[in-house]
Amino acid sequence: ETSTPSSPVLVSQGGVLFLSSCAHCHGADATGDEGPDLHHVWVSDRYISNIITFGIKHEMPSFKKKLGHDEIIRLTAHIRSLD
Repeated sequence: ETSTPSSPVLVSQGGVLFLSSCAHCHGADATGDEGPDLHHVWVSDRYISNIITFGIKHEMPSFKKKLGHDEIIRLTAHIRSLD
């Protein structure tokens, strides 16, 4: 069985990655701290993936050397689940 980007397994795995890679800036519950609140994000999955991969100059680091494509898909699924 192949997981889809919205599967509970991917969302859960993305949650684990979020805690280790993102929570220090976005908060453990993703409600924001140094980084913005990630609930109710109204952008495309591609946009989210690009931000994780390439970062935002002077605001957020790039994670392309730390996270692989599959990990970024999992993180995107987790962020998308934060409605």
